[in-house]
Amino acid sequence: MSFASEDQLLIQCCRVRMSDEAIAVASNLLQQDLNWDYILETSIRHGVSPLFYCGLNQVARVVDVDKLVPARIMEKLLKLYRGNQARSRRLYSVIGDIFKAFEQAGIQAMGLKDVQLAMEVYPDVGLRPMGDIDVLIHREDYEKVAACMADLGFVPLPSPNIPFTLKYAWAHHFRRPDDNVWVDVQWNVLQIEWDVYREGNFDFEIDRMWRGANLMTIDDCQIRVPKPEDMLFHLCLHLEGHAYSELILFCDIAELLRHCGHRLDWQYLVDITKKYKVESSVYYVLFQVQRLFKAPLPPFLLRKLEPAYFKASMYGPIFGNLTPLHLALDEIRQAAFPPDEVMGEFEAAVRQQAVSAMQLYKEVDDIACAFTGSGGSVMILDGTPSEKVFPDPFLRSFEEIRFLVLDRDLPRMRQTLSNCGFKPGDAHGSGTYKKEWEMISVDPVLADRPTRITLQGDIERNLDYLFRPEENNHASKKDMALRLIKAKLAGHKNDPTDVPVQIKIMALSPEDMLLYLGARLGEQEQNRLFGLNSLLEFFRGYSDPLDWQQIAHKAQLYGVSESVGEGLLMASELLDNDQVPPVALTLLTGSASPPRVLEWARYGPAEFYTDFKGAFFYLLCFVSVNGLKAKSRYLLRSLFGEHENKPALPGLMLKIMTGTVSLLQGKQHKATDFAYWVEPEPALETEPGNN
Repeated sequence: MSFASEDQLLIQCCRVRMSDEAIAVASNLLQQDLNWDYILETSIRHGVSPLFYCGLNQVARVVDVDKLVPARIMEKLLKLYRGNQARSRRLYSVIGDIFKAFEQAGIQAMGLKDVQLAMEVYPDVGLRPMGDIDVLIHREDYEKVAACMADLGFVPLPSPNIPFTLKYAWAHHFRRPDDNVWVDVQWNVLQIEWDVYREGNFDFEIDRMWRGANLMTIDDCQIRVPKPEDMLFHLCLHLEGHAYSELILFCDIAELLRHCGHRLDWQYLVDITKKYKVESSVYYVLFQVQRLFKAPLPPFLLRKLEPAYFKASMYGPIFGNLTPLHLALDEIRQAAFPPDEVMGEFEAAVRQQAVSAMQLYKEVDDIACAFTGSGGSVMILDGTPSEKVFPDPFLRSFEEIRFLVLDRDLPRMRQTLSNCGFKPGDAHGSGTYKKEWEMISVDPVLADRPTRITLQGDIERNLDYLFRPEENNHASKKDMALRLIKAKLAGHKNDPTDVPVQIKIMALSPEDMLLYLGARLGEQEQNRLFGLNSLLEFFRGYSDPLDWQQIAHKAQLYGVSESVGEGLLMASELLDNDQVPPVALTLLTGSASPPRVLEWARYGPAEFYTDFKGAFFYLLCFVSVNGLKAKSRYLLRSLFGEHENKPALPGLMLKIMTGTVSLLQGKQHKATDFAYWVEPEPALETEPGNN
C-alpha cells in the first residue's frame, strides 16, 4: 500500500456501488490495526461519512464488519447518514421554494453541483452532503434575485451593499437565520472575476451552459441544471480550484462517470477543454479519479487531453490572492468607511494586481508552451503565493517564479527565452535574461496609470538553491499585516506602477529534479493529492532509467530521505509499476509507514476566525489617509458617524473584545463540529462553503 491504510479504506468504500475488487481490498484493510478516530474525523471533514457508511454496509456482505469496525464508529456513521438524509430533504424543499419564487418573478436560474448531484447521480439524497445551495443566475437579474431572497427570509452576507463584489466577483452569499440555510447566488462558475474587461481572455462563455441546460424535477417544480458534459467540465475545474482538498469532490466525478459515462459526448468535452486551454485541469483530475476509483473512461480520452504542462501549479502564485483582494474592498468599506480617495487607491491597487497577474500568466504560459512545443521533455512550474494579500502597493506583487527543466534541455530553454523576447542581461552570457514592457489597461480604474512589468530571468544549476533554509519560512498574514502597518507609519512607499518579477530557471539533472519534487511533496502538509501532479508530470515527460542510488545518497546528504520516500510512495500509487521500481522504494523508505494523503481537508480548525480583521482594515485606512487634518476628520467620523456613514470604531472595539475573549478561551473544535450537513444538530455559525 502506498497510501496509509486508513486513507485507502476511505477511498475504496466511498462509492455508491463497490466492485468485487474494491470489496476485497476493503475487507483486507479492515483486518489491519486501524486508527478509527482518524477515519471518522477524516470522513467528516471530507464530506464522505454517509458514503463511507454505505460502502461499509456493502463490505458487510462478505465479512463480519461488526467484529472489525468498533460499534461506536458505526453508530456515529449511521447518525451522520440519517442526519444528512433529513437535512437534504429539508434543503430540497427550500430549493423548490426558491425556484418557484424566481419563476414567479421572471428570473432564470440554474441549480449547480450538489443540487443536481444528490438528486440525479446519487440514488439516495442522504449519501451526498450539501453545503450551501448553489444557484446560477444572470448577473443583470441580481437585484430581482436579492428581492426574492429577502421575501423568503434570506439576508445577504456580509452586507447587502456590495458594489465591488457585484463589479468584480462572481457570487454572493445569502443566509436565512431561522433555519441556517445558506444560498450561494452565482453569476459565473469558474472564478474569473479578475478578467472583467476581457484583457486576459479568461472567458468561459457562461451562455454555453445556459443554452445546453436540462430540466430536473423537484416535487412539482422543474429547475434547470447543466447537461452532463458541462457538469463534468465544471466539476473538474471546481475540484482543481479547491486544490483537490475534498474527497467528496472526487467521488462526485467518479459517480457521475458511472451514472452516465456511457452516454456522454466525449468529443464535446475534449472540444471545450481545448477551446478554453484547460487541458491540464481536466486531464489530471480525470487521471486521478480513474486511478483512485477505477472510474470508467474511454481509452482515447486522456491521450486527447494530454496537456503541454501542468498549469495549475502557477494559479496559486499568480492568481491565488485575487479573490480575497477583490472581496476585501467591500469588507474594508463595511468595516472602516474610509474616505473616497483612500478607497479609490485600494481599488486601483487591486485592479493593478489583477491586470499584472493576467500579463504575467500570459508570459509564463507562452514560455512553457514554446519550450514543450519545441521538444522540451519536462517543464515543472513552481512558485510561492504573492505576499500582496492586502490592497496596498507596499507589498510585493509577485514572489519568485521557477521553471524546472532538465539540464540537457537548457540550450532549448535559452532559445525559448530569446524567441519570447528576452534579452541577455550582459554580453558575457552569464545566464541572466530580461524582458520589460509597458502595459496600458482598458480598466477605467487604471486610466492614466501605465504599468511597467519587468521580468528578470536567471539560470541556476545548483540544487542547494532549492533547499535553502529560508525557502520554507513564509510569512503569515499576521506578519505581513504588521510589516505593512510599520512601513506605512515610517513613510515607506513603493511605485505602484512598477511591477518587477523574478524568474529562476532551474536546470537540473533528472535525479536532482526528482529528489526536489519528492521532498517538496513529502514535506507538504496540505493538498497532497494536488501536489502529486508535479511528480506525475515529471514521470509523464521522463522515461529514461534513473540512478536511484544517487537519489538516495543525495537525499541523505540534504536530510530529506524521509520526505522524498513519502513523496515517491504517494506517486507510486498512481503510476505504473515500473516507473518507481521496488528497489527505489526500498532505498528511500525502508520500513517507513505509508503516508496519509487525506489528513488535511478544506474544512478544519483553521476555518474558524477571530474578529480582528476589521480592526486591521481600519488601521490600514487610517495610516493611508494623507495629512494630519484629514486623519483628524476621519477619526472623528469614525467615532461619531457622518451622513450615511455609521460610526466605525465602537463596533470594531466590540469585535476586538469578543475576539480576544474567544482567543483566550481557546475553544477546541470536535470533528463533529464540521459536519455542518447534519440535522437536527444546529449548523455552524460560519459559512458552510460551496461543495
